[in-house]
Amino acid sequence: MRATVFVDVLSHWCLAAMPAMRTLGNLTPNIEIVYAPTHNGKPGGYSRELMQWYLKRGSLAYGREFRADWYEGPQGGTWFANAVALVGTEMSGEAMRTMHAMMSAALEQGAKAGRADVCFELMGKYLGIPASDVAARVNDPATAARLEAGNHRLAALGADERPTFLLESEIGDRALLKGMWQEDAVAGVAMALLHDERSYAAAGPQPA
Repeated sequence: MRATVFVDVLSHWCLAAMPAMRTLGNLTPNIEIVYAPTHNGKPGGYSRELMQWYLKRGSLAYGREFRADWYEGPQGGTWFANAVALVGTEMSGEAMRTMHAMMSAALEQGAKAGRADVCFELMGKYLGIPASDVAARVNDPATAARLEAGNHRLAALGADERPTFLLESEIGDRALLKGMWQEDAVAGVAMALLHDERSYAAAGPQPA
């Protein structure tokens, strides 16, 4: 089975989905994290009050407090946070841990992750390198192309929410879980796909 997870690291629903992602990682080595910034990383134009309400609603649904400190007004966007997470993932080779580090810094610890300089500093400390080295890689046009490609892939699936899970088995079955974050739900679908995949394999090849 292959799992593809589309995320925005400043989406509190993606942070809520971390247990589901970790479970998928335990079920299959074929898991890909795709960074797909909301609104292509451009400002969404939300007021601070509306963003705080979104976070409050999410906190009530998830049963855990999320912080909205990172969002400083209608010009706030998520591009730099996702760009440094992408760069950090490429450098560390650890997508899950790198992604979670950025999510936690913003949504649990209150870092102003809508700012480029803050994002560079956060990832520099995480990787143990100068913030300027992170900035140089973020400003490489290839980074923007990778983020844009992530959003194109998500749109091609007919989805527009983060997280979105695409689960595909080796026998051609697939499930698209748009906006799903609950671990039990995601794990249940994954286990169903794996069960049938393994059953087909155990039955052996089809007779001539």
